[in-house]
Amino acid sequence: MNEIPATYTWLTDTRYAHLYPKMLLQVKKDFELTGLTIDISESTTPEELIKEVSYELYQLIQYKFDVFMQLLYRIDIAEQLMKSDEVESAEVLTEKATYQVLKREWQKVELRERFS
Repeated sequence: MNEIPATYTWLTDTRYAHLYPKMLLQVKKDFELTGLTIDISESTTPEELIKEVSYELYQLIQYKFDVFMQLLYRIDIAEQLMKSDEVESAEVLTEKATYQVLKREWQKVELRERFS
């Protein structure tokens, strides 16, 4: 992935650049609290973050769906956001889940910053 999809431009908004490192920590923490590891660090770029989260979610969807659902619960993503009337491929579900995970993690960090 060479550039960030338009739906993720908030990750690189310079007005919120100070929140990005906190978001990385939040993502790592939620994965670890679910018993998972994710290969991200302070130097992880937004492009790398999207790619890594997407990869990890795809693996969970394919091989450990129950852990995938636990992670969504831990991050506080409503099941309704992930449901569809149509049967979706693992790739489509991964794309939706990646966006929802990163969006929710960003919201957590932003709200914590705003109200603390």
